Parts: sequence; structure tokens; C-alpha cells
Amino acid sequence: MTISADAATTRLTMGGRFRAMAAGPNAFAYLIILPAIVLRLTYSLVPLVQTVWMSFTNRSITNPGRFIGLANFVAQFIGSPSMNIVEGNLSEQGFVTSDGQVLPAPSATGSAAFYGIRPEHLVPNFDGIPMEVVVVEPMGSETQLVLKLGQTTLISLVRERLAVTPGSVMRFKPELQSVHLFDGESNRCAMN
Repeated sequence: MTISADAATTRLTMGGRFRAMAAGPNAFAYLIILPAIVLRLTYSLVPLVQTVWMSFTNRSITNPGRFIGLANFVAQFIGSPSMNIVEGNLSEQGFVTSDGQVLPAPSATGSAAFYGIRPEHLVPNFDGIPMEVVVVEPMGSETQLVLKLGQTTLISLVRERLAVTPGSVMRFKPELQSVHLFDGESNRCAMN
């Protein structure tokens, strides 16, 4: 049985056409859903990467941020609520925040650039620093207070119910034995 050249060409052409049609619809389907896949990855991966990057920097709305490494990650993400971190400088009066407020600090060596205090160690005290109460959140046996010290926002976790309203001024004092000072150059804890 012999096959003519025209019949062989027709068979190859038909076979090639069937293979092209079989690959074509799948390729076309992938091209159709490709923008959805790209958008999905963009809207899920980009925020994840930005969140991880921001956890390793000290940034705010007015400060573009600088890389400070694991000190910020460990201090802020271990514990709930997270540690209050205040930027400033260590001086003879105590720790001076970037907007000029003075916080009591233990003596430490090095150039502390960050002051850390956990919310449960920022306690109401008549001899403390006056702070404006911004938010009061009763949480069962505790009350979480969002406070303003100059331009800095702090959180205090008080173990009792307080009769305080937003906008009022209370005095708070950090427990000195629980203050963490972070070195600005090495990002290590200078004192805790």
C-alpha cells in the first residue's frame, strides 16, 4: 500500500491542525486568566513583602524609616499589646523624645536612640508624666488606654477598671526596672 505525497501532506497538515487546535484553546484559556493571576499575586504578595520590610524599619507618617533590624521585630511583635517604642536620645535628665518630652530612664552606656516600655509597665501614678487619654478600651478585668505624650502615642494596660474618659489628662510613670533602651547604632538592647 502506497500513500501519495498529497495524502501524506494532508495527513500531516490535518494532524498539525488538530494539535494546534488542542494546544490553542488551552493556551488561550491561560492567556485569558493570566491578568487575574498577576493581579491576585500583586495584591497578596506586595502587601506581605511591605509588611515584613516595615517590621524591620522604624517608620511613621512623617519619617520615611530606616532599617533597624530584629530589635524592632522582637520588641514590637512579642507580647500583646506590643511594646511602646519611642525615638529620641539619652541625656542627663532622662530619655528625651524627638519632640522634647522627657521620660525617666535608668543610667546606661551607649547612645540609646529608642526607649521601650511594655504597656503593663506604664502605670498610673500621681508623680508621673501627664498624658492625654485618647481611647479607653475596657477589656474584662483590664483597661487598655491609648495615650498621647506630645506627638508620641503610647499604650497602657491597667489591671483595674478606671473611671476615665477620652480627652482627660492622667499621670503615668514607667517602671524603671522594666525600661528597655535600644542602641541607635547597633540596634541592640543597651539596657533592660
